Amino acid sequence: MTTAITDEKRREEAAEHVARRRERQRRSVLVLRVDVLDELYAAGAPRQPAQPTIIDVAAFFGIDSGPLTTLVRRFGDEFREDGWQPIHPDKPGCDLWTDEAMLRAALLLDTGVGAKSEVAEQIRYHLGCGRLPLAFSISDSRLAQCARLYEKAQTVVGDVHGDQGPAEIWRDLQDTPRYDLQALVIALAAMVPDDQQGVGRYLCEVSTRPGQPGSRERGLALMIPRRTKLLKRRRGRGVEPEACQPGGFAATAQR
Repeated sequence: MTTAITDEKRREEAAEHVARRRERQRRSVLVLRVDVLDELYAAGAPRQPAQPTIIDVAAFFGIDSGPLTTLVRRFGDEFREDGWQPIHPDKPGCDLWTDEAMLRAALLLDTGVGAKSEVAEQIRYHLGCGRLPLAFSISDSRLAQCARLYEKAQTVVGDVHGDQGPAEIWRDLQDTPRYDLQALVIALAAMVPDDQQGVGRYLCEVSTRPGQPGSRERGLALMIPRRTKLLKRRRGRGVEPEACQPGGFAATAQR
């Protein structure tokens, strides 16, 4: 019995060792994508000096240096592979970081030491190993923005049901930045009471076949133009590129 338990424990330890090795190999591939940092710099992240220290890297991630010190101690071999050096050539008492080491820190901050960083979340997302980071705020400025959004949503509802019609609304929205469109969708959906009867009734009326099977689908088909190359997302003048690119950066919460 004891031998069987020992063998099972050895198999589990061997499987864990293989899993850790694979994770390390995966990280070593991901840290080569240093162009991700350029995307963050373009979005306003603080650009790092040519030879950053742990203080610079901590400021970049918006954390103190403690979690980074722990990471370097636990995963020292990996960071040395990335070019990290414990002694800075020009700054006595400091270490030296590379872009690859910064990416590895972003990959390990959450799972390795439980440190939260919005910048690290953004990096993990762009590397394909994290969900799109979202930040929410109920600051006065944010509430004012949402008040304008609600007014916009009400206007859209009135125009769709009114004389302007869905075709003109579609044309007006064609060059709307993606973030604004997504916000409008959430606002409109939140305005619809899903616990009351009659949801979708207007679509049935538009279809001219109320009460018949498929009337809602027909109503939508008459209100939403079919997909064409001409209707692909376009950016209007004066809109920042990252505002309408898929997978844009999360907004920093203001409290």
